[in-house]
Amino acid sequence: MSEVFENNSDFGKWLESNYWFQDGYLLDYKVDESISTIYLKLAYQIDGTYEANTERTLRVFSVKAEGVSSNTALEEGEWSKGHCMEGLDLKDSRIIFFTLDVPKPIEIECSSVTINQEPNKIELVEPWLSETEIFITVQGEKLPTPAEWLQWFSAQGHCLGWRYYSGELKEALAVPQQEYDGWYLQAVDLIPQTSQGLFFRHCKDNGNSFDISLQRNELSDDVWSSLKQVILRFKNIEICSGNCKFNNEQWGGSFAG
Repeated sequence: MSEVFENNSDFGKWLESNYWFQDGYLLDYKVDESISTIYLKLAYQIDGTYEANTERTLRVFSVKAEGVSSNTALEEGEWSKGHCMEGLDLKDSRIIFFTLDVPKPIEIECSSVTINQEPNKIELVEPWLSETEIFITVQGEKLPTPAEWLQWFSAQGHCLGWRYYSGELKEALAVPQQEYDGWYLQAVDLIPQTSQGLFFRHCKDNGNSFDISLQRNELSDDVWSSLKQVILRFKNIEICSGNCKFNNEQWGGSFAG
């Protein structure tokens, strides 16, 4: 059964009942300029996880925006079915005016919106790798010292140094040896020109294991690529990138280097 909305207030109540499509998806997008209409297919997850190759269930709606008076046109490649949106937002308007990121931000102002709920969609979660974050858990070893990280990157051909945010170069012995959360590694010659680097966001030594969360900020691609090789020295490791998990053998065989 169709639901028709002709103002922001009523449409907003419907969006609120559907969580404003936070972490939602745009599954389809078509524009018919001849009748000033845009067709969208929106969805959000109601069951399952975000882990790669697991099953999930999406609640799906077809959305028809009619009487479109303004919109941000999308070119090919500017929207993705796999992009997890921040949600739909409303802007001030006498009629209906909503925005979404797909990932390009778009705006649609129209006189009415017609909603139809479609059958739920069951699918496998597609794998994706992060270009900015890696999380590792290592069993059977203690948290490496700051000096060890420098040695391992040096073996990969990189002259790196330790620094804090916007800080100057620090000797490895000046860095807290087992609590270097919040510190960065950066190419020595780039420290005066940057404020960040390879960020050790979280480090935890558990005695006979450790966890590290790493992020790249103002870090060159070659250092990030070498990090993928450096962590292969650990033998009993779980590596999380994006929504994927790997052991040492899987990471080395398919994704490193």
